[in-house]
Amino acid sequence: MPALRMGAVLVLLLVLCSVFVSVPEIHVVAATMTVVVPDDYASVQEAVDNAVDGDVVLVKCGTYNGSVVVNKRISLIGESKTGTVIWGDWSLNGTVVLVEHDDVVVEKLTLKAAYDAGPHGRGVHLLNVKGCRVSGCIFQASVGVWLYGASGNIVEDNRIDGTKATMPPVVGIKLQYSEDNRIVGNNVLEFVYGFGVSLEFSDRNVLVENQLLNNYHGMWLNESNNNSVTGNTVTVTLDVFLRLADNVMLGCYGLRLEQSSNNSITGNSFVDCPKGVRIVASCCNLVENNTVSGSRYVGVELADDANHNKVVANSIQNNGVGASFANSSSNIVYHNIFVDNTVMVTSLLMDEPNFFDDGAEGNYWSNYNGTDTDGDGIGDTPYIIDANNQDNYPLVEPAVIPEFPSLAFLPLFLMATVVGVIAKKKHHKHLTYKIP
Repeated sequence: MPALRMGAVLVLLLVLCSVFVSVPEIHVVAATMTVVVPDDYASVQEAVDNAVDGDVVLVKCGTYNGSVVVNKRISLIGESKTGTVIWGDWSLNGTVVLVEHDDVVVEKLTLKAAYDAGPHGRGVHLLNVKGCRVSGCIFQASVGVWLYGASGNIVEDNRIDGTKATMPPVVGIKLQYSEDNRIVGNNVLEFVYGFGVSLEFSDRNVLVENQLLNNYHGMWLNESNNNSVTGNTVTVTLDVFLRLADNVMLGCYGLRLEQSSNNSITGNSFVDCPKGVRIVASCCNLVENNTVSGSRYVGVELADDANHNKVVANSIQNNGVGASFANSSSNIVYHNIFVDNTVMVTSLLMDEPNFFDDGAEGNYWSNYNGTDTDGDGIGDTPYIIDANNQDNYPLVEPAVIPEFPSLAFLPLFLMATVVGVIAKKKHHKHLTYKIP
């Protein structure tokens, strides 16, 4: 009998263990609530203060005075991006919405800074946070969105107007010490005393399909590495600067890389910028498949030890100088189309040459007058640039520069899909119950 009892106990223990092992993990979370302004609370800040993590603060159409601090995981959403206006005050030193918590959403709002002439008038400040999203908003501020120490956030589909931002330095979207963020599909315009987008000490960010119009500088990357700048349109209408001295306009550019390395500048359009793309004291960057046209001074400029960069398959047309090299060497330049520039290439203060072909093919030059007797598409004689530089394999016909299609993002899409499937499988291993 004792042996039988002991066996029964062991069987029971085995059964209980198998049951506990197979029981799925249970998470209990509170149900999401929607707090409505002004129905539930008169001010936006009151609604935020009384919300809890996961809640939605819905702000109905109207104008609401007062800056807002968001220090919990909520969604702050306007009823209409044109009809829901938050007008900031000086309680946050000029910031309209200060975000101090991860995973916050700010969406469909018009945000007006109390003082939008100088750099203290800020729209949204993402301060040391991650996983936040600022989407579909309208900004009237000297700094539209400022990311500081922020990682893994998304700033998308916003309109940032700097018309009243008349005291430099001002900027539409500003990243400082921020990594792995996505700046997508924003319209930044009329920052005629500052920048459309600026990055300082910020790595691995993605800037894609933004429209930057009539800003003094389009994009500036300073000590920022491994960023991707793709499919953006940068236009600077020179009429904006008629009131400025001509030598002031010399500093105006579509994109400037300064002490920045391993960045990818692909598939962008730089139109009517006094200087199109300027690379200063930077190495190992890729400038590929861009259109640079209508630059009064220079289309692509490499200066002050900008070495070991690649300039490939760009359309460089109708500029004052197509490409300029000043004290910069060992750059490789091939498969570009140089057409109707007043001067194709200039080089100054150079001890070492640059390379204007890849060892097999070079660039197309609209003023090349050589022959192609064997019909291989390569000129029989080099295209001479200066005593140190020549294109040994000039193309007699323009290389086909492909447009940057959505297929370029296919690997990223496939990766995201795989990650999503794995996450979904893990999710099905848990049961989630909500408190009604």
